[in-house]
Amino acid sequence: MNKSVSVKVTVDFTGKKRPDGYIVSIAPEGGEKIGSYGGSGNIDAQGTMSFKDMPPGRYIIRGRPNPGSAREETAPVTVDLKGGDSPDVILKAR
Repeated sequence: MNKSVSVKVTVDFTGKKRPDGYIVSIAPEGGEKIGSYGGSGNIDAQGTMSFKDMPPGRYIIRGRPNPGSAREETAPVTVDLKGGDSPDVILKAR
């Protein structure tokens, strides 16, 4: 059995006004499909969102205001997670 992975995502609002709502999403590279892990959630007061107990793999992480549009979405960040990993990822808000 593979060890699970966790990711802590922080949104950097330097030079930007932080919106009231901001959502971070994670999806498997190649897109979501039945049996794969993916999800999303709102950042907390510190600007972070954590995804825990995920299966290892390559994932794409993005963030955007909620509500918001695709033009406000962060550049995607790809992470290749191996069992036991728990990296910190920083997204730069647009």
